[in-house]
This record gives sequence, structure tokens and C-alpha cells, in this order.
Amino acid sequence: EAQITTLDQQTAGLNASASMDNRWLTSAGRQSLQNDQKNLGENSKKAAGGAARDLLRVTGTYSAYEVMFTEDEKMYAIKYGVDGKPVMQQDGSPEREAVTAEQMKNLVRGEDGKLYIFNNGIFNDQSAAAQNAAQFGVPRDGEASVDRNQYFIEFKEASNPVAELVVAGYQKYLEGDFWGLTNPTQLNVDMINQYGATGLTLDGHSRGTMTIGNAMQSVLNSGGAGRSPGLDVNFFGPAFNAEFADGLLSKLQGAAAATQNERSVHFQNHAYDPIGTFVGGNPPSGGVVPEGSSGFNEVTRSIGGSDTSHNCYGGLSSRPSCGQLWEDKTPTWGFADRNKK
Repeated sequence: EAQITTLDQQTAGLNASASMDNRWLTSAGRQSLQNDQKNLGENSKKAAGGAARDLLRVTGTYSAYEVMFTEDEKMYAIKYGVDGKPVMQQDGSPEREAVTAEQMKNLVRGEDGKLYIFNNGIFNDQSAAAQNAAQFGVPRDGEASVDRNQYFIEFKEASNPVAELVVAGYQKYLEGDFWGLTNPTQLNVDMINQYGATGLTLDGHSRGTMTIGNAMQSVLNSGGAGRSPGLDVNFFGPAFNAEFADGLLSKLQGAAAATQNERSVHFQNHAYDPIGTFVGGNPPSGGVVPEGSSGFNEVTRSIGGSDTSHNCYGGLSSRPSCGQLWEDKTPTWGFADRNKK
């Protein structure tokens, strides 16, 4: 008796299929089907993103989950004195003040009319992020030095080294619209969407280059091609591949800018910086081995050392010992050559 079905039950599925097929016959019906498909995709993304976050929570790396997804994204502005130089604190890092959500809607440009926002790398607390933001805020080769209003987006340091490496792994292999953007990456997306058309330079060091690269990819995925003609990008010791990043940047810039080398991703990458060369797969822009040292020693020293091949970039006036790592004591630039593409 349980196997007996009525005629109505047998035809119910056919009726439903016919109803769905009939929806294609009207404009409203087609829109309804498209909305159903979009909702399915959004729900799938949320489920996948939730699974990734739950995995972080149950594997003892909850701090990584916090700094990526629950900590509010924060931006800071470096404070400058009347001499145009950063005002320094007792710990040797520049003074900075938090930028409110309201202030982010109207950031203060430099004397060249551009906005400058830095993204910090791995194992950087706020003081280190501020120091690097000021240090790496330098003009490219051939560009005039200008007074900047330097901002930085803090990717807060996780509570332990393992969690910091989990963040790096997530950003390199999983971060995106499907698994979910970290909060600092989403803030970069917001800045590109808001200021990319009118003059915005994003600087990134180490893991911070992945923050920028993943943000550019997300903007493109959302139909942002050609909408950021004023966007420029500089990498320092990049964990993200500069050539791949330039492919994203050129699409965001669009029009004539997309073929100009002066608008491509520029980078500083020491020959013995393991993050920039091995992790990011980038060619060196220069760099030498100090007298009495070796390439192997400089690679190993870059992990946790001070004034190393991984952090001696930008302006070195506050780190004179960095000069021995570069010819003429000055870091040299490389760039993604758009004529080779």
C-alpha cells in the first residue's frame, strides 16, 4: 500500500517542471529564475566562507580568525611636523591617529593631489606598520618627492606565530569572493572603488601585497574593469607576484594607462629576500651581499632579524645599516614590463 501513488502525486513533479519552464516565457519569470540562481550562488559563498572560518576556530588558530574577520578594519594617518617629517614617538615609530569611518569618505590628499595608503606585512604590530608606512612612502625613480598625507590600513598582528602563518596561507591560497575577504582586504576594495578613479596609490610590504592583490581581483570580479584610471601600486618585498598584480591593475586602469610602463606595478625586491623572490616569485630589483656575509646568511637573517633584505626598502635615513645591502646605499626599483605582454 505504501508503494501506491495517486495520479496527482505522479504528475506533481511534471507540473513543477512545466511551471519552471514556463517562467522563461515572460520577462518577470526569467528575472525570477536569475534571482534564484544568484541567491543560490550567494548562499554557496556564505556556506563556504563559514566553513573556512569554522575550521580556523576549531584548529587552535582563533586569533587568525579574529584578525581576519572579527576585528574592525582600521586605518591610521601618520602625523607630520612643521618640517614635513613624521613626528616620532619614544619607541621610534611615527605618531598616528585613527581615521574614522566618516573621515574615510573624504581623505586628505598630498600636494600632488593623490592619496597614499600603505598595507603592512606579516609579524608587524601597529608600531612596525606605522614605521614601514613612513619608510616606504618614497617616490619611484624619476618622480619628484612630494609632501604626502600618508595613511595605512592596519592588518593587526595575530597573537602567535602559527596564527600569523595561517593568515598568510589563507590570503595566498583561499582569500577571495568565494571563501571570503578579510576585513583589511575589504577596506582596500572600498578605497579602490571610492578613490581609484581620482588618484590613489596603494603601497604594500610582504603579506600586505597579497592584501592589495586580492582586493584588486575582487574589484575586477565585481565589474570594476576600467573604473580606476587613477590607481597606482607599489610593492616592497612582495609575497604577491608583481607581474600577475600588474595584469589586474592594467584592467582596472583601462584605456591608455593600461599600456604605459610608468603606470605598471613598481617594486623593490632584494635579490636575497626569500619572501619577494621565493614566495612571490618576483625577480630582484637589485641588492648586494654585505662584505663578510653570504647570500645564505642574508636569507636566514631575514627571518626575524633587523635591518635585513626583507625590510630594508624605501627611505633608509632612519636605518643607516640598511645601506650595505644596496649598491650606492639606495634601494633600486623594478617594474612589470607591459611591453612584454
